[in-house]
Amino acid sequence: MAINLKVVSENPDGSANAKVTYDDEGLELLVQEGTTAILKQYIAQQKGTTQMKDLWEVANEIESLAFRVSNLKDVIEIVAADIQDPHSGALWSARDHLEILSVKIEEQVQHLMDIHRDQKVKAMEVSSEVKPKKKAVKK
Repeated sequence: MAINLKVVSENPDGSANAKVTYDDEGLELLVQEGTTAILKQYIAQQKGTTQMKDLWEVANEIESLAFRVSNLKDVIEIVAADIQDPHSGALWSARDHLEILSVKIEEQVQHLMDIHRDQKVKAMEVSSEVKPKKKAVKK
């Protein structure tokens, strides 16, 4: 496995521009670690939340993760198109797997939103069944 990082220039804000080169195993590790880092960041944010979240909020947060995965897929596609070695399919394979992951996440988000909708409908049905009866006024 090979992952090489060469700093090309340093920026005034302390960040740097760098060139990263890697082999197939290096790419696989970078994708795995990047996805794990995104999920760990999400979990850490949730641990700080003491309030129980609504399914709608959770679905929206998960959907934002799907968006990040989709963006990573697009970046890999751009890098794969720039690679000079047409026999290397690792980048295209990583892109395809990220696309599948993104679609599955979106399906789960839709499932959560459907559950949320069904709960709202059920709550409305229950509240309409429990309406208090008006007492007849005696004269």
